[in-house]
Amino acid sequence: MALTGVEVASFEADADRAWPAREVAVGSGWQARWADGMHRRINSATVSPDADLPGAVEAIEAFYRRRGFPPTVKITAEASHPEVDGFLASRGYRYEARTQVRGCAVTSMPVAPEVGFLSDSGAWVEAFAAASGYEPASGRLLQQVIDRMSESWLATVRVGSVIVAVGIGSVAPPRMGIFAMATRPEDRGNGHATAILRALLGRAAERDIAEAFLQVMEDNAVALRLYERMGFVARYHYWYRVGVAAASR
Repeated sequence: MALTGVEVASFEADADRAWPAREVAVGSGWQARWADGMHRRINSATVSPDADLPGAVEAIEAFYRRRGFPPTVKITAEASHPEVDGFLASRGYRYEARTQVRGCAVTSMPVAPEVGFLSDSGAWVEAFAAASGYEPASGRLLQQVIDRMSESWLATVRVGSVIVAVGIGSVAPPRMGIFAMATRPEDRGNGHATAILRALLGRAAERDIAEAFLQVMEDNAVALRLYERMGFVARYHYWYRVGVAAASR
């Protein structure tokens, strides 16, 4: 069943708490997030349905250009200003990264013995970098995001002494967000991502979390098959409009 604008806005607010920006600016009908340019979601703005659209966009552009970053706006069909996509397109903003938000009810699941949880965010980020190919600078910014979370579960799968897969559960009651899923290329196809998801859902059930959610690019067919198999259903989608960093108008 399609979500209403109010329901999507609530979902988005929980997602913002689960994957927190370093800085959030709130204006009249707009909000802009900043985290040193790492990850679009926490370096993008939103425009509410009742905003003064030209004024909100000008404020957003000023916010990001002061930081040397392209003004970036995240848009949902349900909870954004109804004219924002066309307005930004008319200003030359390009369309990027159509993404599904998927959710599932949390139920208790058995946890495979090879799954564990780390308390050291630095060690977890090192394992994530090995699995995903992240650059060191991006890894440092990712660790800062993790350290801003109110409660995070840093899941790993070990084969022998080697961590081969990772994922994060970030608690934002009544939901848990699942982020940064990665498996070493040579170890893919062995059920490690499924084991991570089961472990995170099992821990969420112990904490009486009602729903888990994740975000996945619509062109990521492998991930979509995994999430569908695990019971995650599409709730809504969003996309971005991205302007030019240093342009003046």
